[in-house]
Amino acid sequence: MSRRRLAGAATVAAACALTSATFLSGCAREQPTRLGGGTPLARAIDRAADFLGSHPLGHAELWFTQQAAFRLGRGFPGWAATLRASGPPQWAERVLEGARDLPMHRFPPLEAPRVVAVDTSPALSSSPEEATQEIGVLFFAVEDCTHADATSREKLQRMLENEAHGYVLAHQAWALAVSVTRGCLTPDQGEALRRSMGLRILSELVASQGLTDVDLERMAVLCVLDLCHWVPKDFFDRAIARQLPSGSWGSIPAPGVDPSRVSEEHSAALGFYALASLQALADLGTKGMGRLSCAGRSASP
Repeated sequence: MSRRRLAGAATVAAACALTSATFLSGCAREQPTRLGGGTPLARAIDRAADFLGSHPLGHAELWFTQQAAFRLGRGFPGWAATLRASGPPQWAERVLEGARDLPMHRFPPLEAPRVVAVDTSPALSSSPEEATQEIGVLFFAVEDCTHADATSREKLQRMLENEAHGYVLAHQAWALAVSVTRGCLTPDQGEALRRSMGLRILSELVASQGLTDVDLERMAVLCVLDLCHWVPKDFFDRAIARQLPSGSWGSIPAPGVDPSRVSEEHSAALGFYALASLQALADLGTKGMGRLSCAGRSASP
């Protein structure tokens, strides 16, 4: 290579290495891994990302973090891909091990409903062990199910149709989205279940007067079902206002739930996903933002 060409190459390399905001045509521009804090929502998302990037996470928390990063775009997916689990998956999390970066099925929009608030406390079944067993069996059914196998498909569908509440209902909705994405259930098979689950989750959410771990989970799974615009705006405002300086929401068990069963990492991942989904709506400029204030309490379903 000639001396002139070497000098030219060095100049381009130096220009591309600059960290100033000046755009130089031909330079690869690194995507930001933070939003920059221009709004309260953006600042809350950045704080949650900072927390999640510096704490050990389980496979469930990693799933929500990675999927939230996909919704945010920019440099977030690459950042989330660098995060590692704190250990092997628990038996109930095994299905998530290969689903962390699964491109999730996108459900069609549904008009935001009005629902009756239904308090289903406590958020776990009478026995926490029974709830854990129920969730674990549900996810094993998702892992084993294929659309070609009618027996496994019907087994999973029966489990999804069981009327549950609290954490188990939230996991049913999460499992529904994963099973449609994996091709076990068709989108048409998932659609009726999505609406009925969404209505029950929303009814439970609007009955809450505070903000607990299960409230953040309800917000997150509604967003997983592409029903984020159903979440009343005051719950997003509440989440932003109650976030701790650390970026998490702390360990905030619902009434009747053993505090040892929740963690600050869990609330951070759920809050991050819910807020990232709201930011994604804003980025797209969808009408869903306008419907956020329409969902909530009403005298009739």
